[in-house]
Amino acid sequence: GAATLESGLDNGPMYGGAFNRTGLYLQDEYDAGYTGMFLMDCKALISLAKMGGLGSGVVDILQARFNNVSNAMQSNLWNETAGFFQNKQSSDLSPVNHMAPTSFYPLLAGPGNGGPSNSQADIMVEKHLTNPTRFGVWKSKSPPTNPPLPPEGAR
Repeated sequence: GAATLESGLDNGPMYGGAFNRTGLYLQDEYDAGYTGMFLMDCKALISLAKMGGLGSGVVDILQARFNNVSNAMQSNLWNETAGFFQNKQSSDLSPVNHMAPTSFYPLLAGPGNGGPSNSQADIMVEKHLTNPTRFGVWKSKSPPTNPPLPPEGAR
């Protein structure tokens, strides 16, 4: 429903419960992926504004937007126990119990640089990104010599 097919994760479990309650065809979910992209975009616009000499007024507005959304992401989407930025239903802030590659997008805001903390980035990488039972991305530049096989039904 709503904007779920615009996410790039068509037919995935991330947006299965994101119902259109507003009547405006908006996704009724606070999304870590979209939030990470917004924060990355703010940082890029801040850099461009500085390079273009647009003045501190423009930079201050963009920085305030970045800070506001980053603080909201930290206080509402970070799940300390699970160790990742978790989507939430906007109606009641109930967590969406699925994770996708877009769950890592908050890291695009620059860990330790106004976005997620270095500790949060470390937790996400260790607990999920490089964990062979989760996303299984290897840490070195060369692939593992004995990678785990996918589950029987996925081969």
